[in-house]
Amino acid sequence: MNSSTPPSYSPEENAVLGQIQQLVREDDHRVDYWRMLESFRSDNALFWFSCARFLTRLPPSNALDLRPVGRLETALLAVERLRQIEPDHLGVWSERLVALSYLAHAGQATSRALGSGALYRRRDEELIAVAREACQRFPGDAWFEEKLADALEDFGAD
Repeated sequence: MNSSTPPSYSPEENAVLGQIQQLVREDDHRVDYWRMLESFRSDNALFWFSCARFLTRLPPSNALDLRPVGRLETALLAVERLRQIEPDHLGVWSERLVALSYLAHAGQATSRALGSGALYRRRDEELIAVAREACQRFPGDAWFEEKLADALEDFGAD
């Protein structure tokens, strides 16, 4: 696709993307985003990148959706589908880091507040590992280097 060609989605992909954008804006925590995407079939890398990007963006309320079927966990599903199609797509690494960062910080806050991280799966080690791998795959990328430094500062030592 050349740079003057607009992104191309099938009618079904357009419908799903529109629905995701609307649901994120409405910030309805009853939505099962996972079920919405787990059986959706597409080999369009741009579609999966867009799903991940929309799901990792905060709604107007700035609320995180930390449920197992919520936006952030489902963004990781979309990233995995993108990785299967195009493993070196920058979005595999950037959107995965965004989702993991939110999840890791939420896990840390929950652990501190409740004295236990059992409520949410801890993602801090995964965040650091993914940031390190991204820096290896994309040497010299300032954004990935910054994310690794942030993760190490926030979670590198207990």
